Amino acid sequence: MHRWKRILIFAVFGSLLLSCSSSNEGKLNANNRSTRLAVDYVIVEAELLVNNIEVTGSLMAEESAELTVQTAGKVEEILFKEGQEIKKGQTLLTLDGREWRAQLKRLEAELKMAKKDRVRKAALAEVQGIAEADLEAAQLRVQILEANMEETMVRLSYTTIDAPFSGRIGLRSVSPGSYITAGTTVATIVQENPIKIQFDVPERYASLVRPGQGLKFYANDRPRAYEASVYAYEPMINTSSRAMRVRARANNAEGDLIPGSYINITFTLDSMPHALLVPTEAIIPKLDNQFIYCIENGKAKQVKVRTGIRQPRRIEVIEGLKVGDSVIVTGLLQLKPDMPVVGNKQVEVESFLKGE
Repeated sequence: MHRWKRILIFAVFGSLLLSCSSSNEGKLNANNRSTRLAVDYVIVEAELLVNNIEVTGSLMAEESAELTVQTAGKVEEILFKEGQEIKKGQTLLTLDGREWRAQLKRLEAELKMAKKDRVRKAALAEVQGIAEADLEAAQLRVQILEANMEETMVRLSYTTIDAPFSGRIGLRSVSPGSYITAGTTVATIVQENPIKIQFDVPERYASLVRPGQGLKFYANDRPRAYEASVYAYEPMINTSSRAMRVRARANNAEGDLIPGSYINITFTLDSMPHALLVPTEAIIPKLDNQFIYCIENGKAKQVKVRTGIRQPRRIEVIEGLKVGDSVIVTGLLQLKPDMPVVGNKQVEVESFLKGE
């Protein structure tokens, strides 16, 4: 009888010990779970990154020139209409050139006589009929008259203005019969197609500019996007603006792009097919370095990174990450290196694109 009582007492005591042990283990597990910080994270994936920058610029004519006269005179005839399309070489204006034409006729006559005199003296020089100096003077006379004729022909050419290239001529500022001085502007001629785009690229992007790169732009408050391609750029940075000047060309066959207009440009510098991007809030700056936290073996691992292209909500990481890494995006102020963490929710990249 006493033996059975002792067995019963030991059984009850063992049951109590087991119950206490299980209760303590449950409390320890609960405590362990409570010390692990729950964080949201993104999985790093390789994706196409197009490096665009937004800049402003202006439209320029392919060619533009102010038509001015090179000599003074009376306007004899105006051979164009305002706003007219003209061809290269077309005569647009003539001045009174009677004085120069008369002088040219006189010089032609004098030159004809001087050449005859040179021939006669050359024949006499062969038989020593005249001194060598007389023949040289005759030759010099011919050369001087030829030079005077050439000068007069140039001055006569100044009495006409021809179109230097094909394009559209603007508003004229002179009238027939008016006397104008050298340097007076008659009108402006503009070649509108193709049309040039001029803009500045910040210094940090200058090394990425290449001929042939494409861009899109909006002009004249039109909703339509126009396309152009870079054809040239300055070989140096402007020390005042810390930017490099770039020019591109666009088709303007319809004539709806006006030189001088202000435009907004989206310029594609380059593209990376396998870029690694993370949300900007995942980056932690410390002094001159940048860090992120990754989940590794249930702990927050601090990783030093080097960043590249920055977008409104994301940033490229060019060193420190690899595809498949779990980057923490919440609770960053509470994190410390090797702190126990647990992944709460995987955040899709699309949720960060909404702000771009």
